[in-house]
Amino acid sequence: MIEAGTSKPAPFDIVVVHSFSRFFRDHFELESYVRKLAKNGVRLVSITQEMGDDPMHVMMRQIMALFDEYQSKENAKHVMRALKENARQGFWNGSLPPIGYRTVAAEQRGAKVKKKLEIDPLHADTVRLIYRLALEGGGTTGQMGVKNIVSYLNSRRIFTRDGGRWGIGQVHRILTRRT
Repeated sequence: MIEAGTSKPAPFDIVVVHSFSRFFRDHFELESYVRKLAKNGVRLVSITQEMGDDPMHVMMRQIMALFDEYQSKENAKHVMRALKENARQGFWNGSLPPIGYRTVAAEQRGAKVKKKLEIDPLHADTVRLIYRLALEGGGTTGQMGVKNIVSYLNSRRIFTRDGGRWGIGQVHRILTRRT
């Protein structure tokens, strides 16, 4: 959208956002893009923070952007602290678990279900095979590199968790992830 709004000629003349903090949480970037868009005849309008183009409204937008940036950093600090504490207690913080693991409900705290990782028997053998190939090789060769492991898995139709083919990045992540 920004690329289109700064191209000549812009295919639109206005960008509508819920609030300026939804556009950018960094006040320097917000101002930079407001100016780039304005230079190309495109206005940025917030549906919840009505602002004009006069100097007082520009200053108000800049002050609000500073507060939004501060609030975003404070929120990030609190969320990160909670995630670290959750992990310190041995719980999984969400997202898709690494291949070879699955999540299981560990305990209930109010409405929140805390989850832990456990070995997934469906994929654990594949992960063990990847490590064996990296450490010992396939029997006829010595240790195998990531590319050779990918070729080995794909040629033997050993599929990923999603049923797809293996890629270098996936195997590399398995071999380097602390989990």
